[in-house]
Amino acid sequence: MKRFSMNMSIKWRITVLYLIIVLILTSVLTVVLYNLTSSLLMNEAIDSAYNAAVEASKLIDVDEFVKLRTMEDEATDSYISMREALVKVREISGAKYVYTMRKTDEGDFMYVVRWFFR
Repeated sequence: MKRFSMNMSIKWRITVLYLIIVLILTSVLTVVLYNLTSSLLMNEAIDSAYNAAVEASKLIDVDEFVKLRTMEDEATDSYISMREALVKVREISGAKYVYTMRKTDEGDFMYVVRWFFR
């Protein structure tokens, strides 16, 4: 009877050890795959945002952009055309917001051209 109990004890220990090893390996693989997928997704989002910014910057006329200073400038043809270009970029890229900003003389940033209508 003791021999039977001893064999069961060894079998039980081997089974438990095997299950622990399998659980540890599964956990490690899950963490590694999660981190890899997360990194891949983040890099894809960064690349997409960068490409949208590059394409949007090609549509903005810098000389006209610099002239936009006041709220009244929002009625100019150049402002309206820049805003329409940004709307197209937003629609094509799938971005939620697309806008331009400029640094003021005080060192603050201000929105210049926004994709949404007031």
